[in-house]
Amino acid sequence: MKKYLLILIGIVLLMIPNGCSKTGVVEDPYIDPHIIFTSRRWWNYDIFIADVYGGHMTHLTKNKWLDFNPAIS
Repeated sequence: MKKYLLILIGIVLLMIPNGCSKTGVVEDPYIDPHIIFTSRRWWNYDIFIADVYGGHMTHLTKNKWLDFNPAIS
């Protein structure tokens, strides 16, 4: 009986470090896609950025020159 109890305790002790190795934290990088576009507003072409749903739009360029064909890297 003691032999089986020792084997059972050994198995449980071996499983404890393996069970705690995954914390459930996502380690993949989060990708936050945006749309960059040119629009003619305020009598000039300027570059804007918005989220994929069309909300949270930000005016990137605001000057007297025509800004078009946005490119990112």
